[in-house]
Amino acid sequence: MPPTARIPTLEFRSLLLPPIRIPLRAIRSLCRPQCAPAALHATRLPQCLVQRRSLHLYKTARAKTALGMHKIINFSPYEIAEPAASEHKVNLVEGKEDSTIVAKDVSLQELYDNHVKPGYMLYLTQEVQKKTAENIEKLKKEDIPGEARNYAIVKAHTRFVKVEAGQKGKQLGGLKIVIVTLANPVDYFQLALDRAYQFIANGSPVEFRIRMKGANLGKENRLGPGDADVWPWMHNHFPHIRPDFILKAMPEGTFFLVEPVSDGRHVQFVMAKQAEQMPRISLTTRLQHVKTSVKKSIEQGKQGQLPKAMRKELRDGGHEDYSVDTGMPRR
Repeated sequence: MPPTARIPTLEFRSLLLPPIRIPLRAIRSLCRPQCAPAALHATRLPQCLVQRRSLHLYKTARAKTALGMHKIINFSPYEIAEPAASEHKVNLVEGKEDSTIVAKDVSLQELYDNHVKPGYMLYLTQEVQKKTAENIEKLKKEDIPGEARNYAIVKAHTRFVKVEAGQKGKQLGGLKIVIVTLANPVDYFQLALDRAYQFIANGSPVEFRIRMKGANLGKENRLGPGDADVWPWMHNHFPHIRPDFILKAMPEGTFFLVEPVSDGRHVQFVMAKQAEQMPRISLTTRLQHVKTSVKKSIEQGKQGQLPKAMRKELRDGGHEDYSVDTGMPRR
């Protein structure tokens, strides 16, 4: 038989009691740290002072400071043309598969007046490829509005939405955000509308963000506004992403808490139902006040947390209070 390996032990001798032997590894374990030591060559997290989030209209309109609110600069009020201004015709169908045409060649005005109502939301039954949906020239060239013109109505509460307990106080509930694009799958778009409906009915304001194209934009292109003619054309041919159609389909009494604004790439607005306690000043007006404050702060060389590309552009334009090396102005 091979010799049995002996475990190193430490012996304690007492004057009155027999000796006590304790394994040496037990003593060593008491000396070990209770948490894993940090790696010697761990990379230090970079310090990020620049706001990189998307614009939140509701939070921006209620902000008490202009710091970090520079993204509002490119947004301007967006006037929605009346549905009657569009000559586009669509088909109203039942279901997205094996669709049965209910009404053929329906005008946008007739669709708005007779079919869209609280709890009855409009959606496009045909999906548009992402690369095509993000390119307005391709949409026009391939006549996508002429091909994708079958629309249907979905009722509210047809999808399961996890909604917290309703707002018990006199104020509005927590903000909810819904992001949609023309390229959204049919099921997702239905879910997005149903979520918005149930959130508003539960007392929360809902901020809609309708996006044309997002992450693939270069930094330089993000500094300035996009083409102002994009969204009027889109809304003349795709009624399901029109702010007025979406608003009418929400619960009875829903209104624009923040009127639609656009930077040419997005159309954003906030909807809510009337609560007992509402903001004293219109949030649409308050949003424009914040925008004015940000512009004034930039001109005075006091605006911090601006993107590096914007600081470079300002410095090239003669604003020596800004530096490409730091997000903090000199003043």
